[in-house]
Formats: sequence, structure tokens, C-alpha cells
Amino acid sequence: MENQQDLDQSVTKREFQAHANDFQGLKKDFQEFVSFAVETFATKQDLKEGLFANKEDVRRIVEKSEERILQAWNQVMTGNDAIAKEVKAMRQEQAAHFGSHKRQDEEIVQVKRRLDKVEAHVGLV
Repeated sequence: MENQQDLDQSVTKREFQAHANDFQGLKKDFQEFVSFAVETFATKQDLKEGLFANKEDVRRIVEKSEERILQAWNQVMTGNDAIAKEVKAMRQEQAAHFGSHKRQDEEIVQVKRRLDKVEAHVGLV
């Protein structure tokens, strides 16, 4: 403020206007805090009416939460079992497929040996 030296002097309109926007921002922040406080903090009336959970209420909430967690866990484990069965079946199919290829490769080698013998016997080599 220009008149900071003389505290008895009135604030000019220009000085007031310079700080008006700051006051509006503070007003908005304060309104947000009040809304938060009303939603978050208990009032004396809330405490008198007993609107908050006691130990028994908390125990019941925890039990229900545990039940929901166990149900979800069981669903996950059931899904994992199904996936494990699929993976096992795929591995068995792969092993069978590999065995089939191995037999075919061995058969090809035997055919090539016979062919080499025939070519050598006939004199094509």
C-alpha cells in the first residue's frame, strides 16, 4: 500500500481494488474449506445422536468386508484353476504335437537313407 507509513490515512480506491481479487480468491478457498469441514467433521449434534459407528458396528463392517474379500478371492482362485487346466491341456497337446513331428522327422530320415541306398545301388549317385 502506498499509505503504509501513515496508518491513520484512508485506503484509496486503487489500493482497495488491487487487493479485491485476492480477497475473492480467499473467499472461494474458505467456502471450499467450509464445505469440506461440513462433510468431514462431526458436530455436537452428530455426537449426541450417536450417528457414528461403535465397536460393534465396526466389527460387523469388518466381518462383511472379510466375507466380500473371501468371495472375491474364491472367484479369483476358481478362475486360476480354470486357467491352470487350460495350460495343462495345451502342454499335453504340445507334447503330442512334438512327438508327432519327431516321428515324422525320423520317418523322413529313414526314407532318405533308403533312397540313398537305392540311388547308390542303381548308380545315380
